[in-house]
Amino acid sequence: AMIANALAIATRELRLGATNREAERAALAALLGASGSPLDELRRRLCREIRAGAWDKGQATELRPILDAAVRNRLAISNPDHLARQVG
Repeated sequence: AMIANALAIATRELRLGATNREAERAALAALLGASGSPLDELRRRLCREIRAGAWDKGQATELRPILDAAVRNRLAISNPDHLARQVG
């Protein structure tokens, strides 16, 4: 069962991973005004800004849907059953 689960995750990663990462990269780039930056750099920048308190006020409403989509996209790969239970 563990091997089958790992293979299923790998299959979903191959099918969805690149598209999901690009969607997150594009959303973060638009939010942060950094269109040419790679995803890992955008994530690090966002983390620094969150730690510095830059997203504590009204800007959080812009950030929340991006983080929600990123989490849902990761769950679609790692645990789609959990995601289905949360939606349904």
